[in-house]
Amino acid sequence: MPEARAVSAGNIGDQRDAVAGLSSSIVKGSKGLMIQTRVGSVIMMSMAEAGPHTGMADSYMNRFADVFAQRAGQAEAGERPSAGMTASAR
Repeated sequence: MPEARAVSAGNIGDQRDAVAGLSSSIVKGSKGLMIQTRVGSVIMMSMAEAGPHTGMADSYMNRFADVFAQRAGQAEAGERPSAGMTASAR
């Protein structure tokens, strides 16, 4: 079984780490990504999985985790969370 490996999570939240490896399905060729992020006293975990023959970039979860971190920071500051995402043109 392949070992999980650290991947870049960019500059999300106050602290972050991310790993990629075999998905929880343990199907050969599948991929799982996990990002843990801390914003203030809030700790969040974002996960994604892809089956065999399905491409998923190591950075796939970064946009989602960044939005969650922004919302957590706003909520901790007593603000109404306003962070959102728009579809990218590809």
